Amino acid sequence: MKIGRPPSTIKTTVDGEILQQVEEFKYLGSIRSSSGYSENDFRVRTGMAKSAFNKLKKILIGRIKTGGKEKIG
Repeated sequence: MKIGRPPSTIKTTVDGEILQQVEEFKYLGSIRSSSGYSENDFRVRTGMAKSAFNKLKKILIGRIKTGGKEKIG
């Protein structure tokens, strides 16, 4: 992948085999795009955060009893 504006095509070969040029790929959990911007990465990470919050929503927002000692777990 070549990063930059305007987008251009390059031909890269390894052992005589031409490698496919891609528009985006995932690297260390982050999405990299050829335009250099990270809108897709932001959307994916926002979605992951919303999903994690919704899984913990009952615990975080649920009613907390303030009576006596209670066992958590």
